[in-house]
Amino acid sequence: MSNQFYDQLDELVANITGLLNNIDSDIRGFLALYFSHSLEGFIYATLIHNFFSNLNAENLRECGLSSDYAAKIKRKYKNIKRDTKTALSEASEAPLIDQNFYDSFKAKVKNDFPAAFRLISDIEREVDIEKARRYLENKRREFKKISKSEEDLDSILAAGALIAYIDQKKRLPSIEDLNKPFDNLIEALPEISQPMAKKLKESAKEMLEQEREGQKGFEERLYKRWEDPLDSLECLIGLSMEYGQSHRNKLAKVVDETNSAKFAALVKIHQRACHISNEILVLLKAGYADGANARWRTLCELGVISVFLKDNDNEVSQRYLDHDAVRRFRDAVDYQAHCEQLKQPPFEKEEFEKIEKAKENARKKYADGFGDWDWDWIPKSILLLPKGQRRTFRALMKHVGLGRWIPYFNFASSALHGLSRGFYRLGLQAESQDTPLCRGSNIGLADPLQNAAIFLYDVTVCLLTLQPGFKSLLELYVMDSFVKDIGQKAVAVQKAIEKDQKAIEEEELSKSK
Repeated sequence: MSNQFYDQLDELVANITGLLNNIDSDIRGFLALYFSHSLEGFIYATLIHNFFSNLNAENLRECGLSSDYAAKIKRKYKNIKRDTKTALSEASEAPLIDQNFYDSFKAKVKNDFPAAFRLISDIEREVDIEKARRYLENKRREFKKISKSEEDLDSILAAGALIAYIDQKKRLPSIEDLNKPFDNLIEALPEISQPMAKKLKESAKEMLEQEREGQKGFEERLYKRWEDPLDSLECLIGLSMEYGQSHRNKLAKVVDETNSAKFAALVKIHQRACHISNEILVLLKAGYADGANARWRTLCELGVISVFLKDNDNEVSQRYLDHDAVRRFRDAVDYQAHCEQLKQPPFEKEEFEKIEKAKENARKKYADGFGDWDWDWIPKSILLLPKGQRRTFRALMKHVGLGRWIPYFNFASSALHGLSRGFYRLGLQAESQDTPLCRGSNIGLADPLQNAAIFLYDVTVCLLTLQPGFKSLLELYVMDSFVKDIGQKAVAVQKAIEKDQKAIEEEELSKSK
């Protein structure tokens, strides 16, 4: 079967090469990619097809299985059998049969019918699976050489039209068709796209299962590497929630009008900080260091505000809470201006007037520039700034003695906003920043890990030192121990990963020489 298999491959490749050499260069690159996938699909679909074809009584006996196992296996994998047959028929609705699909199928057989897995091993040995993979890689390189061309908008549209042609006509176009204008097909794309979308939706569940399986494996490998600091951060979050709840219950019994706003503000900030810390933990476990760092930016703001409120009187905290009315009115004005375009109902007149009145009342209550800007709740008499300079978070950071964190805050802001500075990825080494990164990475977690721990601790300190007792002070010392551990462990893991990466690069360099 091996010779016949490679004879079929050679025939298929010869047809593809001939087609690529005889069409306009503007769509060759996309066709080469299309045919590379087709060739890969043919190889792996053939292997799966041969497995089902070899489920005969003789082969099953050699595997120690009764003849009725063939029916069981085919029934179990009827969808895979159907998809493989469709792929080999080169029908337009053929699913993607690639190495991931094949490896997933092998894993299922090994788990569900371990004795029958021997058939797969025999087929791979006969075909020489490694030879087949080398063959595929070599042909991909050959296609790429043939197809080198500029990937401009015209070539992208031409490639889209080609795919639409295949879906509509249920066949590959002839050489003459490929050299004709695709204007009519481009106009028909909206209509043609509907069955395409339907097909994708129908196969979405299976596709998502494969994606999730891959993500699960990645997260398991990441956790194995970062287990110590991740577990320590999770413990720290749990302690902060437990200690915070206990102290809130205690303060609720003794709080009075002299510190009620400060208590309310610090409690709300602590609860939000715990919630954000859990979000950061989830992002870190999935390998999204930049997402975690962007959420840390909010945690940083909460930490700085907590320190400021803790150090000042009850009225400052009340100002912080009351400024919600100003911001809510700003948001309501923006909503009213655009709700029609959003196809959403506007505020009722009475409701909008109520929001506006709450804003005006807040402004009358505080006469010293309780303005529209986000940080205008900060009293000018406390945050002393040069005349004409606006109150900002940056100024607040410096005021409370946390200005050293401004560089980290700036970097996290870049990850949060859409400016070009945000293209820098924590999940990539400095020398690899041009590499596309669309998923998680197991590097770059150290900074958001330890920074999240530090600022969650700061927020918790502010709450637990509001009318502190022996118990709350002891709890803070326990948390401090975790914070220090997290920083040390995170940095150690990061250095170990960088060392391993450097060793790999040096080995690759020596091989190339």
